[in-house]
Amino acid sequence: MNSASEIQSLVEKFVDEITVLAKREALEQISVAFGVSTPSAPADAPTSRGDKRSPALLAELKQLILDHVISHPGLRTEQLNAALGTSTKLLVLPLRQLVAAGALKTEGQRRGTKYYVAAKSKTPHPVKRRAAT
Repeated sequence: MNSASEIQSLVEKFVDEITVLAKREALEQISVAFGVSTPSAPADAPTSRGDKRSPALLAELKQLILDHVISHPGLRTEQLNAALGTSTKLLVLPLRQLVAAGALKTEGQRRGTKYYVAAKSKTPHPVKRRAAT
């Protein structure tokens, strides 16, 4: 990769991060002004490259995404980010897992991919275990 493309990549990343922060701040200001609560990303999201997300965090993200797609079908990733106050980087894995599990279906490709709740979810229901005696 040459230096010009590296610089361009860094600038694009910076612009994406600033955009997410600006949208999140705008949502917070609107929610304060109208007295409405908005969903937010889990506080224990990884902060640096290489950090792994816990299964609990992934489950929480998947539930946030699923709840939002149920009430707002047909959103793209960038629209989910704006609504949930997250970044694409944070949502890619849980979205893939939800699609693979059959909980969500997609329409379109790449940035135009829209997410919908699948008609029949293939995700198993939690199994209740008996207490050991």
